Amino acid sequence: GTNQNDVADYQWLQVLVDEIASNRGRRVVGANGLQGRAMFIVCGACPTIGVGMQAVLYCLMDDGTVDFWWIKPQAENPSVLEEQTVN
Repeated sequence: GTNQNDVADYQWLQVLVDEIASNRGRRVVGANGLQGRAMFIVCGACPTIGVGMQAVLYCLMDDGTVDFWWIKPQAENPSVLEEQTVN
């Protein structure tokens, strides 16, 4: 199928996008415990039936590698980023 999400549906990413665009990408911790900094986000890459609204956050880790993981909005407030998915 096709992604039915509109650009406006991703308003929950606004704070994170603003941080990255102003060269203030937030510090993150990957699943392996390595720290890094948010670089960019890909929206609409893989909506699923169970989780239609998600995006992929790419981060430059302190060891020079790039890591990525899914980030999502809050279930109870879909216009706000679920901070637990950032780290």
